[in-house]
Amino acid sequence: MALIKCKECGKEISDQATMCPYCGCPTGQMRKTLVQIDTAPKKRRKYRVRFLIFAPMFFLGVLFTMGSIASGEGGKLAFWFITGLVGFIGMVVSAIGSWLAEP
Repeated sequence: MALIKCKECGKEISDQATMCPYCGCPTGQMRKTLVQIDTAPKKRRKYRVRFLIFAPMFFLGVLFTMGSIASGEGGKLAFWFITGLVGFIGMVVSAIGSWLAEP
């Protein structure tokens, strides 16, 4: 460990110091800190948006399918059943994608 002069106050300080203990002037020994940014939340957000799109499709499909069965309307039954099925599949795929996107 060697002593160097502070370029601000001229006092002797350690060459390992990151700043002068007397005046606070930074030395050339300042270390850079590496910050790793987690990109998984952005990926998970995409799947959450998809889930919010498919969940209402599923619940509306189930609700109106049961209503069509009760009223005996066969034409609307197929449409609402398929809508509920697409919503359910979309919800499942979104949930699985969200789980796989975690670090």
